[in-house]
Amino acid sequence: MRSRIALPVFCLSCLLVCGAWTPQFVFGQDAAGPVEAAPSPKEAPPKTAKPADKTNDQPAAEKEERAPDYTFLYMIGGMGLLFYFIILKPQRRDRRKRDEALNQLKKHDRVVTIGGIIGTVVSVDSERDEVVLELDRETRVRFLRRSIQGPTAPSESGEPEKSKNEDGGS
Repeated sequence: MRSRIALPVFCLSCLLVCGAWTPQFVFGQDAAGPVEAAPSPKEAPPKTAKPADKTNDQPAAEKEERAPDYTFLYMIGGMGLLFYFIILKPQRRDRRKRDEALNQLKKHDRVVTIGGIIGTVVSVDSERDEVVLELDRETRVRFLRRSIQGPTAPSESGEPEKSKNEDGGS
């Protein structure tokens, strides 16, 4: 499911970062209102010989302070939410499942380590957070509980699979 939503989420996040997903882009408006065409030369106000007031260089509408634009904060918040729901929440759910599986380990369970070693649990020491695995009849190895990836599916015959070399074949 992640692969289906990854591309649209990436596109939307790019639009948010670039600032293209704003009312200005969507509706053709700026912060003051709709975009208006520049006045034509015929409608230009007549020029007078009055000297311009140095204190009144700006029109009255531009004198007013604009409210701060929080679009950037909305974009950052939206990206944070996307990050949480697409990456962090599924990761937490997977980690919770793995921790539950590791806490339920018991003797004679078949497990695989994070290094790919497959063995059978011989003992679990919860004080030291260690697990002793039997890899072969006389081979036992201690692992930290967190280095166990999880249980493996039992083979059809219920016995560990043997390679050709163990059977005496060449």
